[in-house]
Formats: sequence, structure tokens, C-alpha cells
Amino acid sequence: MAELDLDCKAEAAIQAVIRAELATLEAATAGSTNIAADHVFTSFSDTFEIPEASNCIVSSMGGFEDGHRSGNERLTVKVTVRTPGLRQESDTPGESRARHRVNCGQVFDALKTTTIASDLSAAEEDFTVFPSVQFRRGPNKAEKVLGKPYFFSVLMLEFACCPSDIS
Repeated sequence: MAELDLDCKAEAAIQAVIRAELATLEAATAGSTNIAADHVFTSFSDTFEIPEASNCIVSSMGGFEDGHRSGNERLTVKVTVRTPGLRQESDTPGESRARHRVNCGQVFDALKTTTIASDLSAAEEDFTVFPSVQFRRGPNKAEKVLGKPYFFSVLMLEFACCPSDIS
């Protein structure tokens, strides 16, 4: 079950990096961010009730062994930002879309740094991400969830990692 353990560690590390950045933004802007730091979830989260407010979900898409019997894995992790379409009756679709772009910028910019491999490695014990993180944009879409409109955007992270601290 080492693969599942690596998936969990990868999700938790990404969640920790995003939460730290959002908490810093909240403090700098007196709490005026659209996504609260505690609204970043993983697919292994204990909560199954995702709030209707703007949020972010981190989920591992699995991976494969990186080198025969190396113990290293190459994982793909999906980060999805979800923003409600119309919050108040006074909102226009343009305002909602603009709010969604701000949310995506805050979350995706927290990950697209030159130090992301070391940041992820530091966020979890017995977990090392090698400095070859690649990013791929996923689909942007608008759809209804339980009858309410939402905007979704995806960023995929692909990286090699191992279940030990090799720093």
C-alpha cells in the first residue's frame, strides 16, 4: 500500500502549500480572499460536505513506478478550483467569472513557484519531491452542481517522488 501512502502524502503536501499561501493572503488583505484556507480539501479528507463557498479540491490521479524497482513514483495530482456562479442576485455572470479568475490565480500561483519541489518535500515527513515538477492546465468549465451554477478550473501537477526524506 505504499502507493496509496504516497498519494495521501502528495495530496496533503499540496494542500498544506495552498493553505499556507491562502492564510498569508488572508492576513495581508484582512480576510478579503475568496477562498478561505480551511476550504482546501483532499480526496482523503475526513469531511464529505464540501461547502458551497469557493473552494479547492486536491486529488491524486495515481501514477507509476519511476524506474524499475526504484521505489520512486511519478504521480499526477489534480487541483480543482470551484467558484459559485452567482452568489447574490446583484452579481452578473462577468463578476462571477472575474472572481473565479482571482481564485484560480491565488491557488495556482501558490503552486507555480521555483521552490515547489522543496516546499512540497518540507510539508510532509518521509516524502521527497524531485525538482522536475511539470504543470498542465486542465479544462475550464461552467456547470450546475445540485442545481447551482459553478465555475471549475484544473491544474495538473506531475512529479517524481519517493517515500523517504533524502535531503
